[in-house]
Order: sequence, then structure tokens, then C-alpha cells
Amino acid sequence: MVVLSFVLLFADDIFGVPEFKHLDTSEYDVIATTHRTIFFHIFILLQLFNEFNCRDLRRDILNPFTNLFRNKYFTIIIVFTIVVQYSLVEFGGASFKCAPISLNEHLFCLALGFGSIIVGVLIRLVPESFYDKFEIFRDPS
Repeated sequence: MVVLSFVLLFADDIFGVPEFKHLDTSEYDVIATTHRTIFFHIFILLQLFNEFNCRDLRRDILNPFTNLFRNKYFTIIIVFTIVVQYSLVEFGGASFKCAPISLNEHLFCLALGFGSIIVGVLIRLVPESFYDKFEIFRDPS
């Protein structure tokens, strides 16, 4: 997530939006703010989708959506987070330094955010014996 965040932060011309480091951040400008909004939206969606990975940490369960509606509080929190995030992006304006983005930009953000799910599944596919080679993963006892 960190690598993707840095790439997005310093990427040039995402959806015709200028590169972040060349923008004057002292004033609210919809064009200048769009890049930061896309970055913010993707960052939050990466975290949101990672919550699905963290629901059950057993390595034998590859599908992070297993028993999704078993915990009503988890479902409520996910829905609440999605509603608040969408509201901040679309209606936050100058208060939150966000600019409304198009449907294509929302779909782009969702696709990149969903990458957290894919990375979580790939990590679970790595055999535990692989981690034994690194001292940082060994049990200290």
C-alpha cells in the first residue's frame, strides 16, 4: 500500500490531472485538488478492503468474504465508512479539500483499492515455511 500510495502521489497526469508536486496547495482549486482527492480516495479504499482481509487471519481461509454478514457490526461499519468516504469526496469541497470526481475515477479508485484483497490472498498462499527463513518472523520463545 505504501508503494502504491507513493506512485499515485507523484504520478504525472492521472486522468488529465497535473502532478501533485507542481500544485500550489495554499488555495482551493478543483483541478488542483482532484489529484489529492483521487489519492485520498484510493488510500481509504485500500484500508477499507484490507479490513476484509483482517476479519479472519487463519491461513486456510482464502476467501475474505466468507461469512461476511455474520457480524452485523462489521457490516454497519463498512457501509458507514463507504457512505462517509463518498460524501467527503463528492460533497466535502473546500472544507475537506476534496473535489468531486467522475464515475470513471471512482471505478479506478475502487479497482486499485480492491488490490488489497488480492494482496491478502497472495500472502495467504505463501507457505509458512517461507517465513521461517527470516528471523523477524520467528517466535521469540
